[in-house]
Amino acid sequence: MTQISSISNNASDEERILRKVVSIHCKALADDLLPKLGKEYLLRTFYPTILQESDSLLLVEEDNDSVRGFILVANPANAYSHLRTGKRLSHLLSAALIRPNTWIDLIGAAYSKTHPPLTLPSSTFEIVALAVHPDFQRKGIGKILVSSALSRINNQSLLTKTSSDAALKFYFELGFTKIGVESRINKQLNVLKYTCPS
Repeated sequence: MTQISSISNNASDEERILRKVVSIHCKALADDLLPKLGKEYLLRTFYPTILQESDSLLLVEEDNDSVRGFILVANPANAYSHLRTGKRLSHLLSAALIRPNTWIDLIGAAYSKTHPPLTLPSSTFEIVALAVHPDFQRKGIGKILVSSALSRINNQSLLTKTSSDAALKFYFELGFTKIGVESRINKQLNVLKYTCPS
């Protein structure tokens, strides 16, 4: 039976679920920066840091104890600030240091610029990651996850960024609109926003 469940930093089976989430993240989004930093970085630093924020949300789609997809949503004003400080920053740099091919992506993310410049209300949330295991893609799981996330954030505005044509089509079908482009050194990301109807 399909089930959407939420986990937080206090969940007893967090480690088991996070390992499955990280595995899916690395398989489904292999070309993105975060999987390039390695599974241990995602498991030990990235996810725990994002999930410590009270306004972050990790939803997983499970069937018979098998995680088939997930969505990580957070308020960008809060979520990323902890990753840029102290010990977590050193973990990020260490992960990048042992994977030299990640440096251009990391520098590109640090010096990204959005056109037109965006001023977002503090109530805006961002899809930090959305992934479905390759064996279960194109079965509606992504749509269910986005819909579940929207209902859990009380239908506030939801932002996402993508350079993938397939993801762009997926988000347009869900009602997202393009509001800008984020320029990085090595690529352009479409910035998309979903605003719930009043």
